[in-house]
Amino acid sequence: MTSSVLLDTRSVAADLVRNGVALQDFPVDDLVVPVVEGWLQFLKKPFEEKLRWKFLNPNNADDIGGELEGPDDGYICRNRERRHDGTQYDRKEFFHYKRCLPKLLDAVGVDTSAETEWLKDLKRLHDACIQMSLVVTGQLEQYFPGHNLLARAERGVELGLPTLRLLCYKQAEEEGEQIGKLHTDRDWLTHHLADSMPGLMYKTNGKVVEYKKIPNKVLLFPGKKAAKLLGRALPAVPHEVRACPESVGQRRWTVVFFGHNDVHLTPEERISL
Repeated sequence: MTSSVLLDTRSVAADLVRNGVALQDFPVDDLVVPVVEGWLQFLKKPFEEKLRWKFLNPNNADDIGGELEGPDDGYICRNRERRHDGTQYDRKEFFHYKRCLPKLLDAVGVDTSAETEWLKDLKRLHDACIQMSLVVTGQLEQYFPGHNLLARAERGVELGLPTLRLLCYKQAEEEGEQIGKLHTDRDWLTHHLADSMPGLMYKTNGKVVEYKKIPNKVLLFPGKKAAKLLGRALPAVPHEVRACPESVGQRRWTVVFFGHNDVHLTPEERISL
């Protein structure tokens, strides 16, 4: 990752404070595209083979006292099952990469020889996102002194919480269909890195906005941990995914990074909008 990636994040921090969202320069073509190519190849594996990459990690410090539904790392498939609180999952396959994943795979003897380069690409993107998230957090600290924002984000990194998520939604059946339910993320700062087609909608300053991607820029917005720490000064941004005309009959992929700090969320806070 070159220094040009993070030339200046002062305007990014200012936009987050003023608008709740911001755009950040990022080498999507160099870092994200190889990860997506590997993800699309991974999805072609037989289902039972993909399930070998599924890990439930009850020792994750972020989940102490919280819900442990599904794996914290690796592969998972959802088909509109319901959580214990009645919330219905989206129909999707997704994959979580955290720094512990290679060791987990090695510990259970998963053959990753065909994915060697992809795992390197995942680590490279994960590391670059951590760097970006910390730099933006450092700039946000100037707006919110006394909250130790950077130190808490660095503690989140030490705990291994930052997560790269690769998604592939099941194909939409009609235009306007909600394929990703309205929600706010559980993290400190979300980085929406890339997607295959339009449809991401977010709400900020009382308005619903359809995200229009710009080459080599990523969308940043706060999650629940920001709201818990800073209240209405930096609220979590509600967002959803709806089927655009070109997505009908097609599967939609998305790449997102969740930047975490050490703020703990109760089970009730985790499922709230």
